[in-house]
Amino acid sequence: MGYLLLAGAIAAEVAGTTAMKYSEGFSRLGPSLLTALAYVLSFALLAQTLKILAVGTAYAIWAGWAPPPSPRSACCSWGGDDRHQGSRDRADHRRSRRPQPGRRALMPRRHDPERRQRIIDAAIRVVGRQGIAGLSHRTVAAEADVPLGSTTYHFATLDELLVAALRQANEGFAKVVAAHPELADPEADVDLAGELARVLGEWLGGDRTGVELEYELYLAALRRPALRPVAAEWAEGVGALLAARTDAVTARALVAVLDGICLQVLLTDSVYDEGYAREVLARVLG
Repeated sequence: MGYLLLAGAIAAEVAGTTAMKYSEGFSRLGPSLLTALAYVLSFALLAQTLKILAVGTAYAIWAGWAPPPSPRSACCSWGGDDRHQGSRDRADHRRSRRPQPGRRALMPRRHDPERRQRIIDAAIRVVGRQGIAGLSHRTVAAEADVPLGSTTYHFATLDELLVAALRQANEGFAKVVAAHPELADPEADVDLAGELARVLGEWLGGDRTGVELEYELYLAALRRPALRPVAAEWAEGVGALLAARTDAVTARALVAVLDGICLQVLLTDSVYDEGYAREVLARVLG
């Protein structure tokens, strides 16, 4: 008996759902009355069914046999049609695009082709102010005024960022050397030892913070193998330039002397002695 009552409830629900489709949003009297009567009958039969069958059993059979209302019927049951539904969808879309309270509106991505360079410049400033220990993606992002994700996008690791910073810092001495083209001219009638001593004096006498920063990055290669190839570029570049005026071995020795004098001046905070540097370089040249 319980299963017969449940079958009747399902049949009444199907009839009501079908009648709802033809009621056109309950605008037609006949289908609208049939829908109401069918649903009342369905609920009454279902109530009697639950007095005989377990709720779980009745629900499982109901869910398996009773069809859900179609999108069209659901739309009509609220007194609208497809055009009204489309209007609501468009209105919902417009509302979804408005900034919500407590939520930041999505901003279009700004085209910033110089961002990578600004991140490198910021890293150099951070190292100059706080040392290598103070360098992190977060401190660089704050210094460059860019999102944290931008620093990790351009430089996945701190070593990559340090390599870029060291390579840029190396350009400081290169610019000073470039201002003295006679250093690489084998035909130039100049005192090479004296000229090198003057170039070193110009470099150390310029932006001292920049020089200290370059050597801090340079010495960081002791602990960070990724920096060693870039640190070697400085010595190789100056050595190749001086090899045009002397032989390769002597050029390497001159670079070692220049490097040592710079370190001595920086570590002891002493005044650069150009005369001393010239005499030492002259002895290496023989």
